[in-house]
Amino acid sequence: MTVDASAAPVVACGPTLDRARPDAVLRGLTATNGLVVLCGAWAGGGLIVARDPIRVSASRDDVFGTDIVPGPEQAAGVGGGWFGWLPYPGEGVEPWFGLYPNIVRYRATDECWLDEALPGLIDDAALARRRRRAVALAGAA
Repeated sequence: MTVDASAAPVVACGPTLDRARPDAVLRGLTATNGLVVLCGAWAGGGLIVARDPIRVSASRDDVFGTDIVPGPEQAAGVGGGWFGWLPYPGEGVEPWFGLYPNIVRYRATDECWLDEALPGLIDDAALARRRRRAVALAGAA
């Protein structure tokens, strides 16, 4: 499967997003299936929150067989995509991957929340609804 996300992913930083502290957002999260939180010093530091994957798979072939072609505007962002884990051999744990068409990302360099998406994974109306819910997640803290 190839997803052409080169149609300019929408990345916006609005006033309701850039005031929420990352620790407050984390405390406000409710554990749900498919919730992803990544935090670390990589890529300038920050936090990524994704929830409600549109597709779930335990197959490496699904994940590594999907080409998501980013647009040039996406070079500094994440947008979305596959998130999950690959267990070490012999652990007895199955791999798990979720496909997310949008995320919210806290950029530590300028202390700003970004609403990021990969258009083309789902229809525009569904993506807009997901993005409103994601923005509310960060803005409610």
